[in-house]
Amino acid sequence: MPITANVENMIRQFEKQKGKTAFTKIERKAVADQLRDRIKDPSMIDQGGASLCGPAVFIYYLAKRKPKVYAQYIIDLYEKGEADIGRLKVKPGGDCKKFNPVSKYGIMEADWVALAGLRDSENGFFDYDHPNDQVPGITLPGDIAKWFTLAGSLAVRKNTNIFFDKSLYTLLQAHKQYRHGACVCLFVGHKILRGLSGGRCPADHWVVLNSPIQFDGKPVDGLAGRGMQVNQKKTLLSKKIQ
Repeated sequence: MPITANVENMIRQFEKQKGKTAFTKIERKAVADQLRDRIKDPSMIDQGGASLCGPAVFIYYLAKRKPKVYAQYIIDLYEKGEADIGRLKVKPGGDCKKFNPVSKYGIMEADWVALAGLRDSENGFFDYDHPNDQVPGITLPGDIAKWFTLAGSLAVRKNTNIFFDKSLYTLLQAHKQYRHGACVCLFVGHKILRGLSGGRCPADHWVVLNSPIQFDGKPVDGLAGRGMQVNQKKTLLSKKIQ
């Protein structure tokens, strides 16, 4: 999406600032350039080699739906070391702010500020200050729901399991919500993204639903109205999902 004049002026003012910053090893110009890129195309937000998929889906929707709030969030974090998104207070620890993972871990500067800053701020016991911190990087469904609620979303629904698979009907409901314009985050087993068929795929990765769901290349809109009986249709369960 194009950057509005208001947001562009905000980024320019940020780019011109001098002096100390909270994220001491990250260059201001890199953050400014990446802010522009991500507002134009929020799909550029990328966790790289870090376990930050949970913050990534939330910040993706923030950049897509509220680009001015997204820009102000990153600017405030970078400058002051703390920021607000509505009623969500973000204040990462010192080690997180002293790390620059770009050269080795492939997560860009603006994304480290936004994603690692949020995750580290939310951790009560474990710090998130390095991309290898797998356990501190985990984001549970309750965290995602809380972030959207505090950020100002009016109707947040959480329909997930951690240890057991949900049903086909649940997937169709997610599709229906997407069709109605909702922000839909799916908690999936990352192996399905590699085309694994059959068997269980424990949920371990967050993605956004960014297009209508299809079965064998055909729309599923008609199936969404059949209710939970779709869970008993073996012919549906054998189809390929796109």
